[in-house]
Amino acid sequence: MTATGYTVRGLSFSYGATTVLENLTTTLQPGAVTALVGANGTGKSTLLELIAGVRTPDAGEITPRPRRPALLTQRSEHIDGLPLTVRDCVRIGTFGQVPCWRPMARRERRAAEEMIERVGMTPLRESRMRDLSGGQRQRVLIAQTLVQPADLYLLDEPSTALDAGTRELLCTLLREHADAGKTVVVASHDRDEIRFADTVIELASPSMSR
Repeated sequence: MTATGYTVRGLSFSYGATTVLENLTTTLQPGAVTALVGANGTGKSTLLELIAGVRTPDAGEITPRPRRPALLTQRSEHIDGLPLTVRDCVRIGTFGQVPCWRPMARRERRAAEEMIERVGMTPLRESRMRDLSGGQRQRVLIAQTLVQPADLYLLDEPSTALDAGTRELLCTLLREHADAGKTVVVASHDRDEIRFADTVIELASPSMSR
């Protein structure tokens, strides 16, 4: 199936009395990497969650509605409460391809192992997530996100805790997904991620834009 673009039209969202996004309209193109930039509090994370359907906008719409987008958030503390290994965590990303009534097929297992290798975590694939460093954990979560069979990939500050070499690898992986026709959106402060993006959307707080 050919990936499609997404139109964000008139999107607004508030946390109580605090307006974070107001009447935002933009287009997210397939086959491209879009970078969301802006100061803290300008709604980058919120926009990703609205696009993914995690939150409901106060007004506006995203068309077409994304189906099973792959979302990497900044919040992963819940993983420490589960006895997951690196391999377990990445395999979770393939579950959309595997009906609940059958075991994981060889294709999904291979896809997970290949992505673990791409992010340099093969030697630690049997390690528990709770025992990893911050950078190692982030590599695993990136692998879990990018192994998903999605048309839309949404990543919130994915280079957090990564060293320079791994940030370069991340840019390569994102470019590969875009070149495969996927829509890739990254909220970022990282200059390398912003520089290699095809499109940059700069967000400002509604109070500053008036």
